Amino acid sequence: MSREYIPIANGTSTDHPYPNIPFVDDTHLPLDDPDAIEAMGRGVGDGRWGRSDTGASINGERYGAWAATTNDEKNPKYVWCVLNDADYGRSVLLFHAAVGSIHDDYWFERPRTFLRRRGGYWWNGSDWYRPRQVIDWSTETYDARQVRKSTTILAADLLDSTADPARGKVYQVLTLEPHAVDTGQWRHDLARWARSRAIDSRPLDQCIVTVEAPEFDHLLTLDEVAETVGIEASTLRAYITRDEADVPTPQDTSGGRMRWAKPVINDWVERRRRDDVGRVLSRGSEDLSPHLQAMWDLMSKNLENGLRRSPTPLKRREDPHRVARELGWTAALVADKPQLSADTLRMTVEYAVLYNLRDGLREERWPGDYCGFPPQIEQLLGWFVQRHPGSTPQLFGSIIQVAKHDFNVGEAVTANSLRRATRSGLAIAGFEEGDVDDYLHLALPPSMQKPRSVN
Repeated sequence: MSREYIPIANGTSTDHPYPNIPFVDDTHLPLDDPDAIEAMGRGVGDGRWGRSDTGASINGERYGAWAATTNDEKNPKYVWCVLNDADYGRSVLLFHAAVGSIHDDYWFERPRTFLRRRGGYWWNGSDWYRPRQVIDWSTETYDARQVRKSTTILAADLLDSTADPARGKVYQVLTLEPHAVDTGQWRHDLARWARSRAIDSRPLDQCIVTVEAPEFDHLLTLDEVAETVGIEASTLRAYITRDEADVPTPQDTSGGRMRWAKPVINDWVERRRRDDVGRVLSRGSEDLSPHLQAMWDLMSKNLENGLRRSPTPLKRREDPHRVARELGWTAALVADKPQLSADTLRMTVEYAVLYNLRDGLREERWPGDYCGFPPQIEQLLGWFVQRHPGSTPQLFGSIIQVAKHDFNVGEAVTANSLRRATRSGLAIAGFEEGDVDDYLHLALPPSMQKPRSVN
């Protein structure tokens, strides 16, 4: 599944307890010194490791935050991750050592991430968002998809007279065996954590535990996910077992069963379609560009006609159609052998489109919310899409990004210009309008349009 690592325990000094996992004594950690945390694991041998990052910034503006990670010195098979923010407090979590640089997933993500819960749902300081899955090439980040009607559950919300600190447990890292804690016991553990905190600690009504939202009311089972995605349940199980296909982390694993929120699975479906966008114009053919598919069909047809008219008949029981397809495939591969790489061609097309956008600005060649391109550019875009349909999302994203930053052209205007020009270029090549629209919906950045619903 995805690299959305699930912690195995909370440190007792955390401000934001992760639900239904144990609390572990972290008093041996220098929690106010990221360099000291790093030094506990870095360069001490035995496969131990440590790292710290400070001076975080967003859009060039620095804010008071740091992250530090280290193997535990008493039990190196576990890794501590400490995330500290001047505005939102401290998170202390314990992971299996195999996850490696866990804090990278927080530190280097954009936009700003403070907490993750429920299989990757993340909080940016004010709102909750679904797990990052669909990339937006115009920003080179994942599309941030906000959770509707979310409710942040705080530690203060869970502490009442039924939570007994005396029945709460705190474990030692040296003897810890990872395990889930049932909700009833965890409320007692939470009460013990709350009672043992320092007087100047973050108030309990500012300590986040998890998130609730209507999309968690009915979670999909593995069989329901497979049906939604359009694959066999056995295939989905194999993906999960072999850690393939970027299957999202489930939102619930209680009772030993995995369950997912439907919007998360819908995003996964969209990601799979965008990652395999070339198949839209290839009419479902695997690993074939539309250009190669058309060339194979044409050569096979010509070869079959020649075989049927040949005065020398084929051997008995040899099918002219099958022989022509085999020969046609070889001929098409030879004829389609690229002389230039997709990256080289993509850069050339990008410069040509950007040059025309710039000239459109100078010449005020703007009929409305788009820039009109000359027929040669339209044909060039159509030609590139036919040969490299899987590379087009990066091409479109880069054009939109450069046009915004260098020419001050709005993203929507550039997207509309690309949409119209590519439609024209592919129409000349004979593609159906519906296929082209489906392709462009997936090839253009998701932020440029409303995602289509997935039933």
